Amino acid sequence: VIGDRDETFGNNRDFHAYLEGLGIPHDWIVLPGVGHDPFQVLTALGDRQWAFYRAAFAHL
Repeated sequence: VIGDRDETFGNNRDFHAYLEGLGIPHDWIVLPGVGHDPFQVLTALGDRQWAFYRAAFAHL
């Protein structure tokens, strides 16, 4: 997940392309108008953010 106004967007886009090239499954979500701000990211994601945590902690 990356905002399109985040200063690290280019690096994240390149990493996304690298993972795709290797055939590694992953999610790629670009949030319009969001910069490098975790609160903006969480707000823009809304309830979608919880899917990550459910998957990450499902084994516990």
